[in-house]
Amino acid sequence: VNLSLLNTPWYIKQLRDLDPQLPIVWTDGQIESIYIALEYVIASATAQGRQVRIPTEVSQHWDNESLQYILESLRAIGADPGRDVSVREVAVDQIIRENEWKKPIYIATSVPDVMGLGSQLKFEGLVQRAYPQPVKETTDIPRLRKNLYEVFKYEGFVKPGNASPIGDHEDRVYKESGPSRMSMNNHAAGFSRLGVEIIRTGGDPDDALKEMNAAEQIAPGFIGVAIAKGYVLENAERWEEAEAHYRNTADLLPTNWQMRSRRGACLVQLGRFEEAVVDFEHAITLNPDQYEPYNGVLTAYYNLNQPEEGVKAIERWLRRHPEDQRVQGLYQQLLQAIRSGNASPPARDTTGSGGSN
Repeated sequence: VNLSLLNTPWYIKQLRDLDPQLPIVWTDGQIESIYIALEYVIASATAQGRQVRIPTEVSQHWDNESLQYILESLRAIGADPGRDVSVREVAVDQIIRENEWKKPIYIATSVPDVMGLGSQLKFEGLVQRAYPQPVKETTDIPRLRKNLYEVFKYEGFVKPGNASPIGDHEDRVYKESGPSRMSMNNHAAGFSRLGVEIIRTGGDPDDALKEMNAAEQIAPGFIGVAIAKGYVLENAERWEEAEAHYRNTADLLPTNWQMRSRRGACLVQLGRFEEAVVDFEHAITLNPDQYEPYNGVLTAYYNLNQPEEGVKAIERWLRRHPEDQRVQGLYQQLLQAIRSGNASPPARDTTGSGGSN
């Protein structure tokens, strides 16, 4: 189903009438007046006792039961009062309910709006499969592995070689910045997701890195893969490799704050605190509204026995985000510890506990 076209009456009719037919129960009159009916249901639900006149187009085609069906859809998709709701959201909910899970339902990984199904989705590579109930595991690892190595084809993305399990990056084929880049990134994301899952389930870091290498060969310079590979290396406590990875990636992606901040975190683990401060400060310059590098500056300066300098970083954050009560509490604790002479280095986890993401 094309979700953009699902906002148009003619497309809804085609899905209902042409093979393979979808279980859409709306009549032609209801489809033509669905926008007005949706507006009426929302207005009635938020009227707070006020009388809302039913439009003629609605009264002609919609009975109370049908309108109640729309209201149930709004509740199912978590439509808060005042939020704009599209016809496609209601249509998707209606299709899913009428389908009664007789046919499998998939959402492409490139679709940003999963319309309230987030807790019911399992990642399989290029798609996420929806299940009737919330799932415990959000990745179907056996299906993902089968798709990556037995189903998907990578012609134009890679060529024969030994850089990864699927070959080397194909640099002889031109790839425009639009659809080709999106397709490359989507295929690469499957391998990086598998690598992360290997680590999460206690697997061998070397096996996880093989998947990351495959992802890098498909889409060199893809930030999602760079972050995932760094996660694998950090989780395995391979700090020197992780630092080199972030340093090299930062050169390729000079405007990305995360590469600088994560390199700073690795430098802290390696005891190179002065260098860490430089990277954290660079990250703050690139994105001053992310808390992680501020906390990194704090950690590095504490390990340099300069707690006052570290606290200044937290003060800078609070000047930008005075509403952050969690960091405000940390700040007061730090000041009290410094005044009492008991300042000790905070934990070396530089991801931070507060702030905006």
